[in-house]
Amino acid sequence: MLGLAVLPFMLGLTSVAGLGGGVVFVPLMMAFFHFRTKSVVAMSLAIVFESGFIRTFGFSFWAKHPEKKDSTEIEWNTVKVAYPLFLLGSYFGVLTSIILPDILLCAFLTIVLVYLSYTSFVKGRELW
Repeated sequence: MLGLAVLPFMLGLTSVAGLGGGVVFVPLMMAFFHFRTKSVVAMSLAIVFESGFIRTFGFSFWAKHPEKKDSTEIEWNTVKVAYPLFLLGSYFGVLTSIILPDILLCAFLTIVLVYLSYTSFVKGRELW
């Protein structure tokens, strides 16, 4: 019951903060709902996709750029460069999640999360 209350709140918070949300939803769904790692990763991607879809087409697609008044908030040239790399990363991520057992996948995701948290913290301190 607590998980059903926390999950929508965290979805809104991660969407507003600009996080994808996967790093938040995977541990939450594993802790509150006792799903297996591979199932949680797939559900997390579906939740993040839905959140990103609503944010993009509900808000960002129509918003104007704060500095360039004649363009939209989305920088389409960056999207054209980054999107193929996201697809390539997704492809290898799916292959990795199929090959690895749950415990190794969980350990790998934990290591990546710790590394990304540390680098984000260091970057935040530099900017502040």
